[in-house]
Amino acid sequence: MQRRSPLRSRDESGSVLVFVAIVMVLILGFAALAVDLGNARQRHGNAQVAADGGALAGAYAIHIGSGAGCFATVKCTAAYYTFQSLGIPVGSSPAWSTASCGAHCASYVLQDATVRVTSPYPFNGDDGSHYVHVRACWNNKNAFAPVIGFPSTDVCASATAQNTNSVAGPTTSPDPSFDCEGQDNFADASDSPTIFPGPHDPPVKAGTKIGALFHSADSSLDLSAIDFVAPNAAGQMVTLDYDPAGTHGYSLVPPPPGDGSPYPDQTDVKITYKVPSSVPKGTVYEAKLNVRQIAQDPLKGPECGKAAWTFTADGKGVPGTSGCGENSFIDSVYPSNGLTAPGEHIGAIYTDESPLQDEQWSDAFPFGIKFTLSGPGWDDANGNPTLLTPVTGTGQYHYTLTDLGPHALKEKFNTRIDFQLPDASQFFAGSLYTASLTAYDTDQNKPGNDCGHAVWTFTVPGGTAGFIRLVE
Repeated sequence: MQRRSPLRSRDESGSVLVFVAIVMVLILGFAALAVDLGNARQRHGNAQVAADGGALAGAYAIHIGSGAGCFATVKCTAAYYTFQSLGIPVGSSPAWSTASCGAHCASYVLQDATVRVTSPYPFNGDDGSHYVHVRACWNNKNAFAPVIGFPSTDVCASATAQNTNSVAGPTTSPDPSFDCEGQDNFADASDSPTIFPGPHDPPVKAGTKIGALFHSADSSLDLSAIDFVAPNAAGQMVTLDYDPAGTHGYSLVPPPPGDGSPYPDQTDVKITYKVPSSVPKGTVYEAKLNVRQIAQDPLKGPECGKAAWTFTADGKGVPGTSGCGENSFIDSVYPSNGLTAPGEHIGAIYTDESPLQDEQWSDAFPFGIKFTLSGPGWDDANGNPTLLTPVTGTGQYHYTLTDLGPHALKEKFNTRIDFQLPDASQFFAGSLYTASLTAYDTDQNKPGNDCGHAVWTFTVPGGTAGFIRLVE
């Protein structure tokens, strides 16, 4: 029998120990990857949530203005809520250390976390005055990775939030302040509109007088702030000048004082323009009148009057954009001046010898009812407006159809089409929105037959849709 050498046995035992040691290091290394990286990933998720919350809190602070203590500044507010979201109590008197981290950047360090807040924060070429950027970092202690030389891992996340109420959106012409929040000077003491033609008057056409009665209980008409845009004799849209005779511009009744002084307070003034009889046919005209009174109360908002008219020379509707051969909405569109506001009902009564189509418009059926709402937050990525649906259809926003009977407007078929606009929380502040309604009757077989077309516009001074939002 051959005997094994004791020396050789001891050599093999040593090799096994080395091999086991190497394997243990590898096992610990894999444990570090599995456990520590998983823990870091969870911490990163927590840091991202915290950065999001801090950025949104900072963006909100842009709107509400100065608060007390830490909340007196946007940066401190954002840092406070970031630490709170990280699970690190801050308290009423934050014990963090602070330092500058660059232009408009402040760094806050507390326990094992660092929060950097930048505001203003330039974003997409913007000056950054309505953006807040937060970067939150944790020094995450590893459980196994120290064995392979990594005692901790820096886990960071960033977020940028925007305060949309500080963004100047598109506004109506000529001035964003023309929203008549304080007092509508084109309404009487009973809040009835004083715009003419009224809803029960004949439609606007060539030769029609358009205008409004200015009414104020506490001031007078500001003669320097009258903005009247309408077609001239050649059909060109021009800004009208004052013309006492009313032949080439607007007239005022009573006429303004001859010495250049303003009207006495509480003077009702009729502002009138006669659409020239020579305006070309086949063109859609949109006349607008904006005025305001002299005395303005900054707490109540602008005190002014607005009016708008959409018409054709023959008064038979809006060809081209609507395709209507005959306007079946005449005398029934509400509000009649084309201006509306969140929460208001908008619509029209379709009146014709044939019944209204009760089917929703679609690409496959272009003769249905097409009721749309367009503007920031309502248009899709391709710029298409939100298509409203009937109450029996799908979708979130619905219009209603009400049969008014055969004699409501002296025609056999009369149907009210109505939609109540959502409240201001569904819109962006200062932005321009447009609602459009087109409807056809059931005897359609080609474009150009009877239909109705109406358009309304509005801005939302107090809108809060997307009031604060994450942008990255």
